[in-house]
Amino acid sequence: MTSPALRRGWYGSFDLTKPTTFDYFTEESLRFADLDRNGHVNNVAFTTFFENTRVRYLTDVVPLPKGEHVGFVLAHLSIDYLAQLFYPGTIRSGACVVEVRNSSLVLGQAVFRDGQSTATGHAIMVIIDKRSGKAVAFDAAQRRQLQEFVRK
Repeated sequence: MTSPALRRGWYGSFDLTKPTTFDYFTEESLRFADLDRNGHVNNVAFTTFFENTRVRYLTDVVPLPKGEHVGFVLAHLSIDYLAQLFYPGTIRSGACVVEVRNSSLVLGQAVFRDGQSTATGHAIMVIIDKRSGKAVAFDAAQRRQLQEFVRK
């Protein structure tokens, strides 16, 4: 079991184990294919749950710079596994912005089943120029707009 300090996360006093921390959710059905040989939902499935939620949140909600030559890449992902998941069932996966950096965002994420947290984590997403592969800094207007999404 992860310590409460780690579950709260790197940033602030919000608790990633609480659904009320998040302002965006996706829902997914657990698949038989997600199981490991012990009958648990495999830990790699959690990375997929996180990815699906994170990508949808960043493309549908968060006002990231847009353009043919601008994109985002995952630079870091950490996951704390808190409880086992078993097939069948559904989960809710949450995401929120916890910090805006020069050319990246730090997201808090969690997976919930029946309101209970089964995993929490952080992802760092870097905004890049697709042609050069280099990070692109947010301008002042973008930074102000993104700051409105930071979880307080």
